[in-house]
Amino acid sequence: MRAYRESHGARRAAAERAALDRSRERGELPAEADLDALQQILGGAVLHHLGAFPDTVTAGEVKSYLVAMLRQTGYRPRA
Repeated sequence: MRAYRESHGARRAAAERAALDRSRERGELPAEADLDALQQILGGAVLHHLGAFPDTVTAGEVKSYLVAMLRQTGYRPRA
């Protein structure tokens, strides 16, 4: 597990963090948002979705679910 985390998990986490940073810079996330905590919240939401929803959901449905979770943290996408 450590080898996977170091080779793949670190890149994925860095990409997630960069996306969150960009969202905060654009004003889509509150300036005071704790991005480490937000990243963990989203990771939990992904795991929840995998276990609670059927494999037949579309990419759009997954995106809508994650955006709904983000909105609870103060995320407001640009118009």
